[in-house]
Amino acid sequence: MLEQVKTTITQVDLQQLEAEDKWIEVEDGELIIGENIVPPIHVIVIRNLFRLLDAYVTSNQLGEVLINGVRYILGGTSQNVQRAYIPDLSFFTCRTHPTGFRLAE
Repeated sequence: MLEQVKTTITQVDLQQLEAEDKWIEVEDGELIIGENIVPPIHVIVIRNLFRLLDAYVTSNQLGEVLINGVRYILGGTSQNVQRAYIPDLSFFTCRTHPTGFRLAE
């Protein structure tokens, strides 16, 4: 069940809420709080997609593929977050990183 709360949310607030092991996103300045639970089939599908995408991206040196856990603040400021998501999978192209950049293994 999702709960929507109208408030001003900051980046620090998001980090504190994450410590409570909640699934947190922000849409149009509204805090969306959900349980951090997904069905097993969801986990299996994401794992399989990751394996396929990561193998292709790595072998072609295109960038990085990451699994859930990275929050993206896509709108607002650090003091007034308007849009923030944690996708199941993320792709970073090499073109967006400085030369020689590599995420920690």
